Amino acid sequence: MPYAFNISLQTFITLLPGVKARVKDYKRDSIQNRQDYAKYFDYQKPGLKVSSLSDGSVGFDLNEIINSFRFGRNKRLSMFQNRLITQEQEAFIQHRFSKSLIRRITGANNDSTISQFIIYYQPSFLFTSTAADYTFHKYIKDSYERFTAGLMPTPLWLEGATDDEAVIYRRFDGRP
Repeated sequence: MPYAFNISLQTFITLLPGVKARVKDYKRDSIQNRQDYAKYFDYQKPGLKVSSLSDGSVGFDLNEIINSFRFGRNKRLSMFQNRLITQEQEAFIQHRFSKSLIRRITGANNDSTISQFIIYYQPSFLFTSTAADYTFHKYIKDSYERFTAGLMPTPLWLEGATDDEAVIYRRFDGRP
């Protein structure tokens, strides 16, 4: 005669606190990054610095003298500072030279085409940060026309110049 078993598992469901999602915001992210890495953004190469004490005497900061001879540390800090600045500049370019803006100006709707356009025609930080909206939008429109014609971007355009008469236009396949 078979025995009847009553097997049950008891589970406890814990409720997790709610999560607030926020849209990625370049300015907010940049400010937060600057605050998190302030020590590295503000890094200055050590040197002899005169410090004055409360009693009126003057002397040299011993820590600065020691840090002057820590060549590896100084080089790493300087390289890290440069990397942070480069990442911030690239984030700004991506923020301003966005797929949504390119779609709006050019009417393009194919994501892979827009991604390829961004790879070939991404402007420099100098141009992106200094160009007025009209100039920047004109750059996108004119560059997209060149892109659809199979032409590579001109170096002048990439740096923000608007006079490209002296540049020889070449196609992506290398033909003039």
